[in-house]
Amino acid sequence: MIIISYVEKIVILNSGTLEKIQEIFMSQNRFGTFSMTNDDKFILFPDKEVLHFYDLSSFRDKETVNVDFQIIFITQSIDNSLVFINGKKRQFYVLAFPVLEWEKSKIITSNEPLDRTKMVIKEDGYFKTWDFETDKTENIIENKPGGWEVQNEENFFVYCYSDYTFSKVNIPTKTISTITLDRNVYEMIRSVAFSPDTKYFMTGTEKRVLLWDCESMTILKEFKGHDSTSWTMCYLAKSNAIAGMAQNKTVRVWDIETTKEISVITETCKTYTMNITHNEEMLILVPVDSSTNIWDWRKNIRLHTIRGIEPPIVRISITEND
Repeated sequence: MIIISYVEKIVILNSGTLEKIQEIFMSQNRFGTFSMTNDDKFILFPDKEVLHFYDLSSFRDKETVNVDFQIIFITQSIDNSLVFINGKKRQFYVLAFPVLEWEKSKIITSNEPLDRTKMVIKEDGYFKTWDFETDKTENIIENKPGGWEVQNEENFFVYCYSDYTFSKVNIPTKTISTITLDRNVYEMIRSVAFSPDTKYFMTGTEKRVLLWDCESMTILKEFKGHDSTSWTMCYLAKSNAIAGMAQNKTVRVWDIETTKEISVITETCKTYTMNITHNEEMLILVPVDSSTNIWDWRKNIRLHTIRGIEPPIVRISITEND
């Protein structure tokens, strides 16, 4: 299934036929946030002050929870046992799932789950680890303008980037490795994404996509062709390829081994979201004109378009069985 979230509704498509299976209408989900459990059985989404636990097999709510604040962001622990909720006024709550009981609360700015008791937060100008069972925080690294991603493996790493600098933080050992790109060779880092096995990560710049080894923090490959910033990237492990979406309306797919272009898709307007189905047969692109375009990237054929949906799409998820 392909799950597409808008501000006021969620659309579920059959990823084989691309037919619409279900529409879930909401009165208000301002940021279009939702989260899907790792087993692909449930999606969690807010509607004003109500949190819905929606069963993807029966297409109906399994449970709803009323809260006293407007929910703006949802994420989950790796084992799906906890749900983390950010409120409109920077409230933060932890909810046990499927027991659905409140555990802790704290005011923070954003969060990424690491394990059942710890997470990374941004607070007071720093990235921090927060143990929400003991309510203790510990500074990791200064929060500079840029972005960050958390690698959720046995050893937890935070990757922070700002301009030409990229830092890898090993949380258990509290060691920091920082690399600064040569300004005479490379452009500023604008985005980062991991391969599914988290062995590699990609950084997008204004003219190229770089493939890195997570362990050694070295550049393995460079993929060129874009003449504007690469905002989103996908690692196609089964196809041994990388897809990069640029600000100039184009998506390029490169062969990892040869670094050569194997497909170029051009949209009619800027595209701000890109996803790949699990079988890697289709790319799902969301231009700013509020349409949803599903492409066969190998044949460079647009298979399906959902048109004229307002307001714009915010998030997309795809179940493992497509």
